[in-house]
Amino acid sequence: NLSIVRAGAETMALALGYNKKYLEEKSNLQHLFRCIWVLITRFSNKEDTIEIGVIDALKPILTTASRQSKTFAFNLISCALKAALDAKETPAARKIALQTSSIVSQVHPLLTHNMLPDLARLYEQIGNPTNDLIIHQIYALLPCSILLEKGESSSLMPNCNSLVDRIDCHWTLFQIVRRSFAWGCFELSHRILSSRLLQKCSTQRSFFWLRSLSQIANAENTLCNCGTSCISQCLELLNSAYSTICSLAAVDGQDGTTSPAGKFYFQAQILRNRIDFIKLCICTRALCTEMIMCGGNLPFGTRQRLFLKNCPKQFRILAARYMQIYK
Repeated sequence: NLSIVRAGAETMALALGYNKKYLEEKSNLQHLFRCIWVLITRFSNKEDTIEIGVIDALKPILTTASRQSKTFAFNLISCALKAALDAKETPAARKIALQTSSIVSQVHPLLTHNMLPDLARLYEQIGNPTNDLIIHQIYALLPCSILLEKGESSSLMPNCNSLVDRIDCHWTLFQIVRRSFAWGCFELSHRILSSRLLQKCSTQRSFFWLRSLSQIANAENTLCNCGTSCISQCLELLNSAYSTICSLAAVDGQDGTTSPAGKFYFQAQILRNRIDFIKLCICTRALCTEMIMCGGNLPFGTRQRLFLKNCPKQFRILAARYMQIYK
C-alpha cells in the first residue's frame, strides 16, 4: 500500500530532520539504505502504475537522506543506474533510475554530473519516453548545466530544448520554467516563455505577467553571458518587468507591490531589490576605479568620500530587505 509507504517516508524524514547526526554512523546509513532499496526493488516488480508511484511515495526520505549524507545519495543513484543498465528488458528499473537521478540531482548536482555517461546510455535505451520521463530527464540535467564550463562538450547530455519541444502541457512547461529559474538556466526559461507560453495566453493579464517573467529571464541570461558590458541592457529589461508588475498590481485596485497581502508583492520586491543591488554594484565599481586612479586618497567632504562611508550600510540595508522577503 503506497499510502502507508508515503506516511512512513514522511515520518522518517521528519525524524532525520530532528536528528541530523543519525546518518553519520555507518551502521545506521547501511540499515536505512538497505530497507529503502528493498522497498524499491519489491515495487519495481509490480505493474507500471504502482512502481512509478513508489519513488514519489519515498521522495521525502530520499531527499532528506540524500541531503544529509552524500554517501547515501551516491549509493542510491549508483544502484538505480546499475539495475537499469543491467536489466535491459525491465522498463520499470529505467523509470526508477530516472526518478532517483532527478531527486539526487536537486541536492547533489555534482554526483549526477559525474554520472552523465551512464545517464546518456540510459536515455538511449529508453528511446521514446513518455512526458513524465521527459520531465525527470530535464529535472536531472538542469542542475548539471551549472557545472558545465562554457565550450565544454555536451555530447553526453541530451539537449534540453529538444526534450522541451516534446511537451505539450502548458502547466508542465511553466513548472520547468520555475525549475530553470531556480538553477540559473535562464536561457531555457526565456525560450519556453517567449516561444511557447506567451503565444498561448488566453487573457491580456496573463500575457503581460508571463512577458515580465520572460524579460527577467532574458535580463539574467544577458548578464550571465556578457557580464558587466551588458549591465545597462539588463537594467532596462528588469525595469520594464518591474513597471509591468506595478501596472498589473494597480489594475487589481490594491497596493500589491508594497502590501504583503498583494498578489504581486513578492515578485515586485524581488525585482526592486535586484535592481537596487545591480545599481549599488555599479556605483561601488566606479568608486573602486576612482580610488585606484587617485591612489586611494579621496578628498574629504566629497560625494565619493560620503559614498565610501555609507557603502557598507547600504549593503546591510539591502541584505535586511532580502531577509524580510525570505522570511
